[in-house]
Amino acid sequence: MKGTFTQLNDWIVNTFRPATQLGLRYAAMIMNDDIFTEFAANDIINKSKVLQFQVFKSKEDADAWIDEKTKDA
Repeated sequence: MKGTFTQLNDWIVNTFRPATQLGLRYAAMIMNDDIFTEFAANDIINKSKVLQFQVFKSKEDADAWIDEKTKDA
C-alpha cells in the first residue's frame, strides 16, 4: 500500500483477529519510502497485540523472515 491508511488499520486488526485463533501469528509488510506509509505502518504495528508485524524493504526479506518464523510450525 502507499499513502496514509491509518483509518484502515482498525479494520485490518479486527479482520485478522479471527485468523489468529486459527494460528496466524506473523504478518510482513513491504514498505516504500513514503513517509505517510511509514506512519500508517507504525500505527498498525502499535495497535496489533496478537500479531507480530514486521516491516521490510523487499519481498525477499519479508519471505525470509516469514520462513524463519514458521520453519518449526
